[in-house]
Amino acid sequence: MDILVNLLAALEMLAVNLSVTNFCSTRKYSLKWTVFVLVAFSVPVITVTYTGLSRGRGFGNGNGMFALTGILYLIPLNYLYRETVKRIISIACSSWIYTMLIFSISVLTGKMAGTKDLAATVLAVQTALYLVTVTLFISWIKKRLMRVLQIMKDGTKNIFLVFSLGWFFTVVLFNVHFTYPQNGILKLLCLLALTLNVSLNFVIIYYLVVNSKSISDLKEIAYTDSLTGLKNRNSLFQDAEEMIHKDQRFSLIFIDLDRFKQVNDLYGHLAGDGYICEFARRTGRLLRNQGTFYRMSGDEFICLFTDGDPREFMKKLSQLSYSVSDCYIPFKGCSAGRADFPEDGRSLDKLISLADTKMYRNKQKHQPS
Repeated sequence: MDILVNLLAALEMLAVNLSVTNFCSTRKYSLKWTVFVLVAFSVPVITVTYTGLSRGRGFGNGNGMFALTGILYLIPLNYLYRETVKRIISIACSSWIYTMLIFSISVLTGKMAGTKDLAATVLAVQTALYLVTVTLFISWIKKRLMRVLQIMKDGTKNIFLVFSLGWFFTVVLFNVHFTYPQNGILKLLCLLALTLNVSLNFVIIYYLVVNSKSISDLKEIAYTDSLTGLKNRNSLFQDAEEMIHKDQRFSLIFIDLDRFKQVNDLYGHLAGDGYICEFARRTGRLLRNQGTFYRMSGDEFICLFTDGDPREFMKKLSQLSYSVSDCYIPFKGCSAGRADFPEDGRSLDKLISLADTKMYRNKQKHQPS
């Protein structure tokens, strides 16, 4: 009777593993043909494996060595599904780890309970745990693991593959160690397996940190003006839309440098760049913590003013006077126009258009007659 129960526990693990792979992979053929091939492959594999293991003294004591035969199923899985070999192994490994942990917990539960019929207890506990957790596990693989595998680079996939295989063999080793706790070689192997997995964990963390830093650097490039160090138009649209979504009051001040073309014509474009940078620095100090300053393009800037009186800021801006120290270029002034959210509009485009129009009118007043 125990032989049949042990076989049922092993078949249950196999069924869960194959079901997980099927749910999370794209089949090449129909479900009927896929099931037929897997059943036809399983019959000789299970017969040979079961015959060999049942002759050993440790068969049926919960050591879980039969789980290693799952590696053989990579042959039909690679034939039946469209996934790459690495992807199949990663999915299968995750399932093997899951089912092996469930089996180990079931065996330990049965031994701690001191039941006389260990095989039946293991099967009952294992079945109950699958009923509670298998749906969540499949959902996790489809929503999380599959997405990670999709965006991973080849180098990271290789590390993850070794990592998954390492943890699977580690779980098997520990389960065997629980069965033979006095075996010193098993203890050593378990420690070596843990050391390998910890090392791989650090390697994966390293790659995650490096990639995260790269993403952060790219994001900074995408949202920062390279000349002035101010936020750029991408940041403006992102920040403004967020404030509009939160219904947060602000004033949008559109600023354009007066006679900037003369600066470039008289002093050259490098000097013009210095002129723009000096204006950005001085206006930033003038703004302080009352808002955020953005460079739109060329000599156009926008300020999202969030704290204080924007009229006072614009007055100080109109009185700004200095010379660029490197080439002694006198500041030729700037023109500004303001639009308030939500009074003047509830869309960023409308606010920019209105502030731009007001700025242009003010600029016309500054033009020499």
